[in-house]
Amino acid sequence: MIAYGRKYSLTISVPENVDTSTVDNSGSVAGGAVKDAAGDGKKVQLDALTIVNLQMEAKVASTKASGKKDSPVTTIKVYNLSAATRAFIKKGGLVELLAGYEGQEDDLPLIFSGQIVTVYTEVLGPNRVTTLSCTADANVRNNVRVSLPPVRGSSYASLLAALVDVAAKKGLPLGHFKKEGAKLNSALPSGMPIQGYLLDEISKVCGNIGYRAYITLGKLFIEPINEDLTVESILISSATLAGSIKALKDTSGKNLGDPTSKDGVKVTVFLNGLIDISKYLELEVPDHEGTYKIISVAHDLNYEGGQWTTQLDAEKVS
Repeated sequence: MIAYGRKYSLTISVPENVDTSTVDNSGSVAGGAVKDAAGDGKKVQLDALTIVNLQMEAKVASTKASGKKDSPVTTIKVYNLSAATRAFIKKGGLVELLAGYEGQEDDLPLIFSGQIVTVYTEVLGPNRVTTLSCTADANVRNNVRVSLPPVRGSSYASLLAALVDVAAKKGLPLGHFKKEGAKLNSALPSGMPIQGYLLDEISKVCGNIGYRAYITLGKLFIEPINEDLTVESILISSATLAGSIKALKDTSGKNLGDPTSKDGVKVTVFLNGLIDISKYLELEVPDHEGTYKIISVAHDLNYEGGQWTTQLDAEKVS
């Protein structure tokens, strides 16, 4: 029996070939359906399958907290897949997980987009359980290197723009790039050499100017660490809470009693796939009213019972 009218859709795609010999964006080539990766003329022919209704458990994590070099691991467990489906699912496969409730079938929120890092199947009692460990950026983080010579008089903004362009061409589109602050546009008299893994180089440039970069739902976001931004907000009221609100230390590690610290909260609500780390939170709960910057999000899913919740850490900004 499925609890509370829960719905999900898990799509797994395996790239079979990549053809960079053409810039034709017609949307089809001989041999089958084609997806245009990031609109750069690259053709990726995909085979895909979609799983629904089987017992599924997932722990989906994302964060933009400082000091997190590696992306959090998302774990998805699916019960009693056919032998053919198990054989289809392989390391490097692309994963999209949508989840919500009855009535959202045509518009289930996307809660995870990424790649399979490891996959294995084991027998647990009467069930055969296939476990996928995934991250949002495995393919780009592990496989894409970049080398750009220093350009005299270039700026951090131009460096980041060049790196964003490389990311898009490798299948990682831009979510937003907030171009604020004088340091972003300051000239580099001798330029700055860029050589290494793409995401490491983006983080290096961001670290020099008080910015951060993170990936959520298959997109790259670049923004100032300490500036409040005008972005989409999610409203949370007492009616949607799935537990009590807990006070947190701020991101600098100071105690909340420290007069220089920022108020933080840990909030658990019934699953809300619209919540992600690129947005703000409007909290309308007694003693905690205000606007908060979302720092991390964790969705906890158990299709046939148990958890179907979203937990988030957020820092108060007003």
